[in-house]
Amino acid sequence: MRATRAGALVLALLTAACGQKTTVLTEQENRVVTEAITELKTHCVGRYLIDLPGNMRSVGFAKLQGVMVKAEPKSLEQFNRDMKLRETELKATKSPAGYQFLYDSGKIHNVEHGQYFVSLGNPFSSSDATRVTEAYKWDHGYQIALSTVGSDWTNSRFKDEPLIKNDPDKNNLPQKKRLAFDLIEKLQGRPEDVIPTVPGVCFIGGFLPGKAVSVDEEIHTDFVLPDKPDVDFNVETFANLEANDTLPQRMKGEEVREAMKAADGRLIRMGSFDLAGGITADEALVGALTLANPPVPGHQFSLEANYKGGALTPYLLLGMSTGSPNFVAQADSIKKASLTEGEAVSLWDAVSRTLRPRPNGF
Repeated sequence: MRATRAGALVLALLTAACGQKTTVLTEQENRVVTEAITELKTHCVGRYLIDLPGNMRSVGFAKLQGVMVKAEPKSLEQFNRDMKLRETELKATKSPAGYQFLYDSGKIHNVEHGQYFVSLGNPFSSSDATRVTEAYKWDHGYQIALSTVGSDWTNSRFKDEPLIKNDPDKNNLPQKKRLAFDLIEKLQGRPEDVIPTVPGVCFIGGFLPGKAVSVDEEIHTDFVLPDKPDVDFNVETFANLEANDTLPQRMKGEEVREAMKAADGRLIRMGSFDLAGGITADEALVGALTLANPPVPGHQFSLEANYKGGALTPYLLLGMSTGSPNFVAQADSIKKASLTEGEAVSLWDAVSRTLRPRPNGF
């Protein structure tokens, strides 16, 4: 299993030492934490809910049935303009090898505001059989975009070559288009403060209704505090992954001890606790030098649960970092962590314990 970002950060920073201590906050630290958690807002991530400080900045994407899906807020007028621009761009793109570039485009059946394009994808493609299907939809103030990659050798200039001529699977474009169209038809735009009440999977800006029956479901999200841009929460769920080991087991490795030493790191706390919905989670809280430029002392906290994965119990990861770069804070802009250790641990405790399955989510 390839390590996810949250898992890799823990793997790179944790040590085999164990220990736990009670955090006592100063009056100033109490004020900082109280201000952050006074108005927690519920967010839907995958098929789970989590409460986070208000007005978080967020980014994310989903991988559904093997297809990458993203959504972004956009007016219908801007969506229509962008679709015209995309068509113009694809028509103007030329292949240096002389291959046709744009093969097909049009409206999507049963989608009121939808558009698709089928193209070579890359003008420098070494094959004229590659077919990239892009599908776009505007819904509830959001543009939803996805693409699939297939091939069509039946219309290739090399279609009569022996290896290609005798290939029984010369054209999977119809299946790839059908997958793209089926998904885009079902996908819905979703403001971040809208919590669905029917089964389905949430991602930033979108929602796919449906029961949890497929393991081809991944969700990746990042949330950043607007007034403390070096403080980042990330939530990831993987129905299609099974961990090779647990977080406590991972902490005993030599690689982890060496990485901890190199990062001038120390373990703040490690243990297990129960989340709502009968989920037992492992957590590890670490203080170490971060990836800021130059490095600064910060924190990397991690939670892992549902190690075996599966449609009904996706592998679940929650991470929190301070003093680290993210989609808002650049590495060379971070001079120090915005939270003290006590503030970071208290915020983590307030947020991590709210992670729970969404009612009727599965």
